[in-house]
Amino acid sequence: MNININKKSDFLTTKWSGGATTEIAIFPESAKYSQRNFQYRISTATIEVEQSEFTLLPGFSRVLMILDGSGYIIHEGRFEAELKKYQSHNFSGDWKTSFLGMATDFNLMTTENYTGNLQVLIIEKTSSVLELLVETNSLTGFYFYKGLANIKTNSEIINCEEGDFISFTELEKNGNIEINAIQDCEIIVVKVCCNS
Repeated sequence: MNININKKSDFLTTKWSGGATTEIAIFPESAKYSQRNFQYRISTATIEVEQSEFTLLPGFSRVLMILDGSGYIIHEGRFEAELKKYQSHNFSGDWKTSFLGMATDFNLMTTENYTGNLQVLIIEKTSSVLELLVETNSLTGFYFYKGLANIKTNSEIINCEEGDFISFTELEKNGNIEINAIQDCEIIVVKVCCNS
């Protein structure tokens, strides 16, 4: 099992037409979002205007989860949906998409070679949760949106602060980790699986 510890201070934040975006992880690590040569990318973004247009990403699937705020996502000529805190929404990157409202969101983008999903994990202070890592050809990551915790593996204890992203690859079959909350925690769980 490989463990990657990405600290909030290491992330790169750039502007987009509706606000700012922060890249949390990209695979392969040498890939560039601007060149669209990644297999998957994990990021957060702020939506700071009342109406914004999402960047078209042909060939990619997207999962978006609202972290703070709310609004309506509109897929032109298809459908629209209201999104509230911790709701995730899957859509195609080649759909013309806009958003009404101001919010902070969490994004997962994947090529056809990968599938992914987002879930939220709420852990109260001094409580613990066991997370089973079952896929051998995947990434399981934990984005600490709120709170402090530590992650206990078979070999080490990782201290996790607000804004950190801890991910696991080359997973051992049926391995597990333990998340111990030092403060109340709100954690986004990212799972990405290779289809081949």
